[in-house]
Amino acid sequence: MIIYTQHITNRLMFVLDLVFKRMLDIHYTVVNDRGRLTPDDHTPVINYSPELIGNYFRIRPYGLLSETGLRMYEIKVKDGDTGIPVFFTTDEGDIPFDIFSAIFYLVSRYEEYLPFEADKHNRFPARASVAWKNNFLDLPVVNYWVKNLAKELSSFYPGLILKLPRFSYQPTIDVDQAWAVKNKPFIKIAGGLVKDALKGNAKKVRFRLDILSGKSDDPFFTLPEWDKLHDSFADKLKVFILAGNTSCYDMIVSPENRNWQQMVKTISLKYQAGLHPSYSSHKKESAILREKQLLESLTGNPVIISRQHFLKLRFPDTFRNLLKSGIREDHSMSYPDYPGFRAGIAFPFPFYDLEKDISTELMIYPFAVMDRTLKDYLGLTPSMAIEKIEKLINSVKETGGLFISVWHNDSLSDYDEWKGWKSVYLKMIELCKI
Repeated sequence: MIIYTQHITNRLMFVLDLVFKRMLDIHYTVVNDRGRLTPDDHTPVINYSPELIGNYFRIRPYGLLSETGLRMYEIKVKDGDTGIPVFFTTDEGDIPFDIFSAIFYLVSRYEEYLPFEADKHNRFPARASVAWKNNFLDLPVVNYWVKNLAKELSSFYPGLILKLPRFSYQPTIDVDQAWAVKNKPFIKIAGGLVKDALKGNAKKVRFRLDILSGKSDDPFFTLPEWDKLHDSFADKLKVFILAGNTSCYDMIVSPENRNWQQMVKTISLKYQAGLHPSYSSHKKESAILREKQLLESLTGNPVIISRQHFLKLRFPDTFRNLLKSGIREDHSMSYPDYPGFRAGIAFPFPFYDLEKDISTELMIYPFAVMDRTLKDYLGLTPSMAIEKIEKLINSVKETGGLFISVWHNDSLSDYDEWKGWKSVYLKMIELCKI
């Protein structure tokens, strides 16, 4: 395939690589010389320019990909020909909008570089996004757009063979607090006992004492069940371990604790172990590096994957710090307050540093749903959560792509606040089987 354009830029090449090389698995060449387009050549051509050239498939540029720097865009969302929302619409071309600019805007997280009103944890909230404001956060619109583009191109050039992505599932677990009672500092253990005693909750006091004495298992330590829970997906499981304490939101168990250290070693022997950088580490390269080195000292392997604790992201600083620390995969791309597709896509993509205008080696793996989002932010019951999850899974199955979930070791316990939520997880895994 040949793609003609007047302006070959880093932004354009980033999008073309994502769409054609990564998602549609087709070789392409970009040219800005009209002389290299020959009418008798049977090679499919996309004319990505304002010019009318021959009988080629045409997409009219909106302008975003030939610019440098940042500016405030007024995003006007319309229903496309297939009923899927689109923006950067044009009045010419074989599709009604500049698909490449729209993909770049969402996937680069352009809007998160602009001024916004942060939430109480200084995060970009779902409600500030163009996707939430226009009711398409639940849809992997980029996947839908690419699927439709492939259909239109194949219709225009009947000999063109395009391979759509296949649906796949990636389970992930975050380990924030591995135990409900055991292995915590004495003051925390004593405080919990006193608190329950003052409330007159004798059953909970007895429960805590039974765990401490070894008569009962600690409910949050669900590691021994993971293989059985994940069934055929167990070999794909990625586990992100909190290994730092930069604030009151972080670790309670000391990293010097031998049971915690043994847990880390056990996880790394069975699954791919990643870093769960602590609450304030998103702006501290030194904290990420220190926590990463701690995990590496225990596992004996390089740690190259991570997910930010509390999903604390700041563009571009957080991802730059991860790159400097040797991280090559980040799994933080979603919102804590609403499920769906923060970057509009259910497919891995490289981090594009907008301030430097370059694509990087850090691959972003966007996830679609998290347990805390469903239970705490949306206040869903387990049955309502299953209904929400099924819709998200179906949208990814329909378009081809990667569905990633985030659960925590404690939410698999069926204990206390998580009563009934293990069944949600098991149903989600069942729905992801092809």
